[in-house]
Amino acid sequence: MPNVSAALEVQIIRKYGHTAEIVRCCKKCSHGLLESDFKETQGMFTVGAFAIILDAQQRVLLCHRRDMDRWNVPGGGVMSGETPWQAVIREVHEEVGLIVCVERLLGVYAYPPGDDLIFSFLCTITGGEIAESDEADAVAYFEKERLPPTTHLHHALRIKDVAEHSEHVHLKTLPLLSTHEFSSPPRPS
Repeated sequence: MPNVSAALEVQIIRKYGHTAEIVRCCKKCSHGLLESDFKETQGMFTVGAFAIILDAQQRVLLCHRRDMDRWNVPGGGVMSGETPWQAVIREVHEEVGLIVCVERLLGVYAYPPGDDLIFSFLCTITGGEIAESDEADAVAYFEKERLPPTTHLHHALRIKDVAEHSEHVHLKTLPLLSTHEFSSPPRPS
């Protein structure tokens, strides 16, 4: 999928009771992503929103998920009636106790066959304090090039995009993961 400059328009058009069309256009070239770029879904269409939060040393904030024994960027599902940027603000507060401001859209990621869409936002901290939650048993900053080995693959790929091309908005289809990539990694004996 093409990289589109940050100077773009994003519209989420609701149709048939779910997010059915995403229109993204670069104001200079009019290249964009249309509904036809995603397979028509026959059931639930899920939308997620995740935050990339950097500290002064450009390290990324990760939270350790209790249920999966994985490190992730904070975020989660967009609820009915909520925009992706509202969802990321809510999810960050629920998971790690921070209040954030959305600075800009970093990427839009689809999972085959196109039933899941993930928005990744650059966020800055405006309040709150880092805290553990029901979902996260640890929260820490990591260098983008030295993520923990148990970092979720899709989250690591999004962080890599930010490290390599922070001025672009990324539009990508992420690889399907096998069952073992979603389960907890083996623990040392």
